[in-house]
Amino acid sequence: MAKRRLRVGRWVIAGGLVGFVLIAVAIVARRSYGHREGLTITALQRKEAELESERTRLSQLIREGSSRSHIVPIAEGRLGMHPPSETQIVYLQRSGPVVAH
Repeated sequence: MAKRRLRVGRWVIAGGLVGFVLIAVAIVARRSYGHREGLTITALQRKEAELESERTRLSQLIREGSSRSHIVPIAEGRLGMHPPSETQIVYLQRSGPVVAH
């Protein structure tokens, strides 16, 4: 009887050790996965900040490029255009309401 109890005790201890090892492996795997995901999130946040900075820079370039002080010299030089004189400006007034068809 003592020998049988000793065998059962060995199986209990072996099962406990196997369970401990499986839990330890699961914990290490979960932490490794979390670390990789953290690195990915950090890289994506860095990329997002870079893209936001680029968007701000491009918006500034668009504002500068579409400003009157930038367009007028180009229109005069390349296209031969000039600002109209007062006699060339005609102001039209609307007569009555506009009806859409």
